[in-house]
Amino acid sequence: EENQNEKYFLSYNSLELKTTGLVHLVFQAIRYRREEKEKRRREELEELQKSEDVENWRQLKKNKTST
Repeated sequence: EENQNEKYFLSYNSLELKTTGLVHLVFQAIRYRREEKEKRRREELEELQKSEDVENWRQLKKNKTST
């Protein structure tokens, strides 16, 4: 009887560990995807800023040469 209970307890613990591990992995994956998305957005903003800076610089240069 006690041996049987111990088996159930062990298998329950094992299942609980697997479930906890899976939940952890899922949350890790969600966090990773969110961080990657934010990183991409930051990089896109930086690229946009650079291209705007270049465009502004060209505009300034053009204005200086035309005056």
